[in-house]
Amino acid sequence: MKRLRFSLFIALAVLIILCLVFSFSIQPSFAQTSPFDWSNPEQITQSQEAISEPDLVADQSGRVHLFWAPFSSESQSLYYSQFTSIGWTDPVDIFTADQIGGPSAVVDSLGIIHLIWNGDNTVYYSQATVDEAHSAVSWTTPIAIDNSNKHGRILTATNSPGEPDKLYIVYAGLSGSGPQFVASEDGGANWSEPVTISLTESSNASADYVAGAISSDGTIHIVWTEFKLPQGWPPLGVYYSHSNDDGQTWSRPLQMASGNYDQINIAVFGDSVVHVAWNGAAGTGGRYHRWSQDGGDNWATTNVVVPIGVGGTEGPPQLAVDSLGTLHLVTTYDQRVWYSYFQSTGGGRWSEPIYVPSGDEAGIPPVGQSIDVAKTRHIESPTMTINQGNRLHLVFWDERPSQQIIQYWYTTKQTSAGSTPLQPFPTPTISPTRHAVTNRTDASATNITPSPAFDLSSGPDTSSANPGWPILIAVLPVILIITSVVIFRLARLKGR
Repeated sequence: MKRLRFSLFIALAVLIILCLVFSFSIQPSFAQTSPFDWSNPEQITQSQEAISEPDLVADQSGRVHLFWAPFSSESQSLYYSQFTSIGWTDPVDIFTADQIGGPSAVVDSLGIIHLIWNGDNTVYYSQATVDEAHSAVSWTTPIAIDNSNKHGRILTATNSPGEPDKLYIVYAGLSGSGPQFVASEDGGANWSEPVTISLTESSNASADYVAGAISSDGTIHIVWTEFKLPQGWPPLGVYYSHSNDDGQTWSRPLQMASGNYDQINIAVFGDSVVHVAWNGAAGTGGRYHRWSQDGGDNWATTNVVVPIGVGGTEGPPQLAVDSLGTLHLVTTYDQRVWYSYFQSTGGGRWSEPIYVPSGDEAGIPPVGQSIDVAKTRHIESPTMTINQGNRLHLVFWDERPSQQIIQYWYTTKQTSAGSTPLQPFPTPTISPTRHAVTNRTDASATNITPSPAFDLSSGPDTSSANPGWPILIAVLPVILIITSVVIFRLARLKGR
């Protein structure tokens, strides 16, 4: 009898302890309950302002940073919001000007956000620390870099130990001057004179949608689209070039596709793998991909990711490579967001595109049925980034014309690749002085001292939101039932 009682007591105690440990040991995470393992979309903001192209960047500490500039007939504001361990911060307008578009941002190893955008055919640069970016006064006074068409990209690469990271800006020069390149060795305090990557194919063409990526060996890879002047339409083709000497000289441009193709994008993996993807404009359609396994010297034939005739100029395909080397792509067509991935083994193959629902599917017909863009929904220009080697972050807007609202939605997905640990930012040791570049528009800026690192483990108290509590509440009735059964059995045994 005593042995039986002792065994039952031990079993019950172990069960209760396991339930409690399981509950309290669960860390805050992203719920993966929507179809195809994307999290249920979370609304970031809603407005009645016309939509622009957003830009999303993740950093090594786990934060995600979003920039966008809604269109306006009078003036435009550049908005910023940050995702941390407790969710998205309230949007704040950090800059206002007559025209703002094409934002692009990176976060360096010191925890400084470096931001560019285009206004009045000029590319501007500013910066703020990740801890202070939610305050407009924390951003440095914009520096005018050069005259430019709308869409450029800022890149960062690790410099010598103890030195600020290298910064590169690639952008489209006006008229036929083609894509341009400038660099900063001192964290954005000074910028080099422009280097022409390539003139356009003809004098009646102009470049735009310049994008870039840096391989682990320091090779800089650049892509761009050329458009016909003077209207800037139609597109004339998409191009690629790279530099092995820190942007001083560039390889001869390679035309990836000629004709009605545009909005090319790029991603790299390791020293040698380079991926590019682009759109077929309206009338041609499709989404296309090529890749190189030798640093951009030789390229595989073109893969058709989305069939010819589907979609158009709806924002560059969004690309991210995880720690396993798998390429992930997000694009829009048919007023829906779609996700696919590319596995390089066996010669390389693309998965079938998967529909990523927005957070509001009310009134949206099933996949396969058309959506009325004028009345029901309008979706373009998604933006995607990756951190921890396997965590995809995606933001897209969903315009509902009949309701006169535009909603920004965020969703995330963990890939099958291994995760890399989050890295808090080091305490900075420098305070660079910001000033305009010689022969550029004068726009002096203030000093900025990077603030301490953001660490998810030391953020605001989230114990009240611990997802283990619902589990504990759910198992408590089970524990009580088991306890009752055990007591009943013991009572019966005692009465014998």
